[in-house]
Amino acid sequence: MGELVLVLIITCIVCGGVPLFAFVYMNGKQKKSNRNSAQATNKTFEAGKSHPKVFLCVALMLGTFFGCFTFPVCNLTKIVSRDIRLINFAVAALAYYEIGAIEAAAFPLKKDFAAKTILTLLGFNCVHILAGMGCRYLLEYGEVSSTYNFTLPNMAIHLFVINAVCLVSWYKYQDNLGKEK
Repeated sequence: MGELVLVLIITCIVCGGVPLFAFVYMNGKQKKSNRNSAQATNKTFEAGKSHPKVFLCVALMLGTFFGCFTFPVCNLTKIVSRDIRLINFAVAALAYYEIGAIEAAAFPLKKDFAAKTILTLLGFNCVHILAGMGCRYLLEYGEVSSTYNFTLPNMAIHLFVINAVCLVSWYKYQDNLGKEK
């Protein structure tokens, strides 16, 4: 039991603390002014274009953190109420919608290389989704819940749904950036 608590604490520190410090660092670099929400969003995306590695690290760590605690999105092997399924899906969709927004700053859409950018984004999403599943497996190691959570259909649906939510969010933010310019 002590090892599981230690893994949970390390996961929270790494996946929660580092992105927080990165955003504080990024916001400290920006000048404060009276600007509206659209201008603030543009400033955030400009910071993402000038510091893409910071945004990539933030997306990777937050994606791993969310992946650990939102897996599985839809559990096909355990009987749960419809309300719990909807809550699980809504929490995962909202969390990964934000990951897609962060990825929009790190992976700008290039018209000539749209397919390459999307494939890169899918690969990046798979990395943090599988890392989150790995953390979840370590947290549940030896428990009965790992036998019905870690089935092939649950993992495949989780991978597909989370990739789809991140791609839709990424595309929406790319589309909004194109309209504001």
